[in-house]
Amino acid sequence: MDNDQIEAALSLIAATPGIVTAIVEALPPEFAESTNLTGEWGPRDLVAHLLDVEYVAFVSQIRRVVEEDRPYITSIDPSRRIAESGYGARSVAALLLELRGCRERDVTWLRSLDRAALHRLGVHDEAGEVSASNFLHYWVSHDMTHICQLAAMTRSSFEPYVGPMKMFYEEVWRLSRARRHRPLRNRCLALASPRAGHAPSILRRRFRREVRAMFFRRRWFFRPALIPRRPFLRRRLFRRRF
Repeated sequence: MDNDQIEAALSLIAATPGIVTAIVEALPPEFAESTNLTGEWGPRDLVAHLLDVEYVAFVSQIRRVVEEDRPYITSIDPSRRIAESGYGARSVAALLLELRGCRERDVTWLRSLDRAALHRLGVHDEAGEVSASNFLHYWVSHDMTHICQLAAMTRSSFEPYVGPMKMFYEEVWRLSRARRHRPLRNRCLALASPRAGHAPSILRRRFRREVRAMFFRRRWFFRPALIPRRPFLRRRLFRRRF
């Protein structure tokens, strides 16, 4: 395992509270303190979740894997824990302050671990056999996911004031979607090439399933009569849509 990769993971874990604090403190107070926006978490719920899982889902699990012999680890229900924890009675400023203190202490402990100990294994009730390193790197992914969620909340709060400039925002969104589907687009173009007839049948079936699934996700309900029958038009459709 690369020590530079572990150090990068630890640095990102340490940086998350500062990033979250900078965004939340810049928001209008009534929005920062809001919860349950359109049936989903608000900024305070998100900060409470990060604080709640700090020990239960990460520190305690890594500690058990490092110190015990193949411990059995069970999943948690984040939404239920948020509802039962009583975090709703606390201000977002208090939650952020506690998160920063806990994260500083926990990163100091993680840096003190022997790198070889991160190879030790445990058994998760859903994921199966996992190492302490898996938990560490998942912690980074978890933090980044919720930072993106917080960024999306912040963006949505400013959307009503964008006005005519929304056309440029929608263009950026369309390009980001295109980048997300680029691997599938490359497979589409490869299978539309003259050599596609030599592709294994299982690969062609997988290609058709992926295209149908993507059409469904993007709500493209084509009738068979509307799909171009000529091969060159079909290839143009793929190039334009993906």
